[in-house]
Amino acid sequence: MTTHPRSVIISAARTCFVYCRGCYNHFGRNKDIAPTSAITRFAERLAGTGMSKLTIGGGDPLSRYDIIALLESLKRLGFKINLDTVGTPLLGSVSTYFNGRVQINHIDSTKLLGRVDRLGIPIDGSTDEVATAFRSGRKSFAIEQERVLAATERAMLPVVVNTVVHKRNVQDITNIAHIIRKFANIIQWQLFQFTPSGPLAYQHRDKFDVDDDTFTAATDPIKLQSILERTDVSIVPKTRTMRKNAYLLIDSDGIAWSPRESNGSEWHIETDAHMEREVIGDIRCEDDLGRIIKYAMGQQSTPREHAFK
Repeated sequence: MTTHPRSVIISAARTCFVYCRGCYNHFGRNKDIAPTSAITRFAERLAGTGMSKLTIGGGDPLSRYDIIALLESLKRLGFKINLDTVGTPLLGSVSTYFNGRVQINHIDSTKLLGRVDRLGIPIDGSTDEVATAFRSGRKSFAIEQERVLAATERAMLPVVVNTVVHKRNVQDITNIAHIIRKFANIIQWQLFQFTPSGPLAYQHRDKFDVDDDTFTAATDPIKLQSILERTDVSIVPKTRTMRKNAYLLIDSDGIAWSPRESNGSEWHIETDAHMEREVIGDIRCEDDLGRIIKYAMGQQSTPREHAFK
């Protein structure tokens, strides 16, 4: 059983600006997403444990109607905030593409200053052909993502580039390094081994699954650092074994869950690649908060009676 705190990822919204074939998420089922008041109450309990960092993800969090207010409420509690987004509204007004069509107004990048400590932007390919093999729904997506990076650089926002390494882009990783080296505000590059779990990732596993040896060779930090020629960017490869049993996720309904993963420290495709999740509780329910907090702190394993697909 995990004995250290898990990373907490809060899905602030249920819609996205792209369709990601490797998405691990279980999306909320209701159009009425968990209110900021419920998320803040949950975060207050987390803050009381000494946890200091939260990741706000999605659906894309920039598609949430009150995302700035949510970020402000979490910052007031003293959290360091990582915000993971494709960043499309930073370029102008745009409609969501996946899980519903919602028109989102332009968000000025400077509005994230002081509210976000690290902005996570995905770069999964250096060309449209490679990038849209994994994330579709946007024309000229690779070029657009460079424009997003440029907007964050002008706003002086610290950026972490997140790359999902898979079968279709593994030969393109060095080209992505050439993109990263151009932007002075990028402070970290995280490279995630594609993990075939969750409804969409499992469905597309044959197209994207990449073995351990291939991932390790493609993400060698020494090789990539020599391309970047920058010592101010940390390079962090993350295997699926490293990420096993490491997360507590909150979907847009407020349901706290984790991927259903086997016991033991090693990730095995026979037991850990599937479409299922295990539910810990509901952050909107006061009676569930104690159990959810214990799970976040690694003090409790998943209660099997709450599991469902």
